[in-house]
Amino acid sequence: MNATCPECEAALTLTDVLRGEIITCPECGA
Repeated sequence: MNATCPECEAALTLTDVLRGEIITCPECGA
């Protein structure tokens, strides 16, 4: 699953988020 960072709009792969894990954006750290 792909999503976009709400802070910098970088493309993120949020497979970990689906498992309930918290990840940070590699571009801006949000």
